[in-house]
Formats: sequence, C-alpha cells, structure tokens
Amino acid sequence: MVWDSFKTDLAGIITELENNATLQNFCKSLFGRVHTVFKYAKKVDEVNLDKWPFLMVIFKGGDPRYATVGAVEISYELMVFGGFKTDEPEEWVDKQIQFIEEVEQVLFAYAKATDNIHIIPGAVSNDGGFFPTNYVFVQSYKVEITREV
Repeated sequence: MVWDSFKTDLAGIITELENNATLQNFCKSLFGRVHTVFKYAKKVDEVNLDKWPFLMVIFKGGDPRYATVGAVEISYELMVFGGFKTDEPEEWVDKQIQFIEEVEQVLFAYAKATDNIHIIPGAVSNDGGFFPTNYVFVQSYKVEITREV
C-alpha cells in the first residue's frame, strides 16, 4: 500500500545512516567513535555522552498529490538532528559542515539507489556554539516519493 512506503524508505534511510562505512569512518576519525542513530526524538540533554556523536531522524507527515493516473506523489519533511563533541571550539563550524555533508552523501546515495525518491536539502540551524564542547545542529530535507497506487 502506498501509505506504508515511506515507513519502508524511512527504515532504509536509518539503516544506511547506521551502517554506512564511510560515515562510520568519518565519525571515528573526526570524533573518536562511531555515531549513534536514533529514530525518535529525544532532548539533547537526554542523550548519554557515550552515544555522541549522534543523529536523530524524525519526520513530519506526508502531503499526498496525485502525480499521474495510477501514481501518487507524497512529500515528507525529514529532520536530521546531529550532535558531536570536540575539544577544539574554534573548529566546530568546519566539523559541523563536514558532518552534514557526510550525512547528505548517505541520503543522496540512498535516493539514487531506490530510484523512486528525491531528497532536497532545506534549512540548517545550529546551537551557535553556545555550549562548548557539545555542538548540535538540525538539517531539514524534503523527501518526495512517487508510488504506484
């Protein structure tokens, strides 16, 4: 059924974020450990420090539109919250940009492999570096899925 399809894609996205060797190696080299992925929302202060760096993946509901006869296009907003620690406060912006770009590479590769979704980056926000040595950001994405009905 078309309404179950995003559940499948969301699970695939989360699996890719968890298991992507390039992202794991990136986090290990930059932050000293492999990242943790949560598929539910938590308050940042509820994430144990042994789980940092982390990604939290949540979404806002679908907006269905019929694209053609026999197909439906559904648009979701995917929010990826990320957090990392660094003892080098002057480098947090560069590390955040690198982290976001690594996550985007995983998302774009997943979209290309499935060939039925498009992922479009949206706004990014961060904590402004107000809580050194912990830094958090959120990146929004529009996910468009076309499915047969």
